Amino acid sequence: MSGVESLSWLLEHDPANPGVRYFALRDLLGRQEGDAELDQARKQVMLTGPVPEILEAQHPEGYWLDPRNLYAGKYRSTSWQVKFLADLGADPGELRIQRACQYLLDHALASNHGFAYNSPPTPSGVVHCLNGNMLAALITFGFADDERVQAAIQWQGLAIIGEQSGFKYYKSTTAGPNFTCGVNLGQPCGWEP
Repeated sequence: MSGVESLSWLLEHDPANPGVRYFALRDLLGRQEGDAELDQARKQVMLTGPVPEILEAQHPEGYWLDPRNLYAGKYRSTSWQVKFLADLGADPGELRIQRACQYLLDHALASNHGFAYNSPPTPSGVVHCLNGNMLAALITFGFADDERVQAAIQWQGLAIIGEQSGFKYYKSTTAGPNFTCGVNLGQPCGWEP
């Protein structure tokens, strides 16, 4: 398949996966917000495919599955749904997405400012992959300037470089600097860039 054929294929209307067209327009053709075709593609993301199904399963308070544990229930819980919505090109202005992001910020941060997989969130439950995924999603949804997001970015940086005295590492999760991960048996994080 040639490059032109590939691009044509990516730009096809696909109600099962409308995000492909949205990302092709935005990332490959450089369309900006306000472009009629890009805006229509984003509307389709919100109307067909997985995004409306994910949002339909959301509880009115902003969580999915369990209001206390936002990570367990792999691929179905709140942390995962927020990540998927960002990855699928969901509209950051959607009220339900804003509510989900606020719920995550209000309930998933440990006292060290990182996103934790355990409930209640504790520093020993904070790992690079989860923290990075939540930061990427929250930044995508417009929360980059939120002080809690900035604090989680700071945690991530300090955990990676390990140059802050008194920074606490946990054998079972973030085990040391340089992406060292206890979940990965002390090896670098499997999601490391």
